[in-house]
Amino acid sequence: NTLGGTTYGVEIAPTWKVNNRWKLSGSYSWYKANLKSSQPNNENGIGFPQHMVQLRSSYDLRRDLTFDVFASYTSPFRFPTRIPGFSRLDMRIGWKPSDDL
Repeated sequence: NTLGGTTYGVEIAPTWKVNNRWKLSGSYSWYKANLKSSQPNNENGIGFPQHMVQLRSSYDLRRDLTFDVFASYTSPFRFPTRIPGFSRLDMRIGWKPSDDL
């Protein structure tokens, strides 16, 4: 193993049940990694995203039908080349055909 260093961070992940049909949740993560490789050709070290944010909304349209929205952001990082920050948005309609499933 040619990596060495330290890591530390913090995360918060609250959830709010707006009513019986709607739930909102999110999270924020801050992460710091100071890693270095002992290989001479990797002088920049290796990094990980320092900031990550996630938001989720889940709404029960009916007893058997749910609509979910998920959004996230990841800050830029180096691994081993620079990767730009990126966002993502997903939507889903979930159907539950039976209470037994």
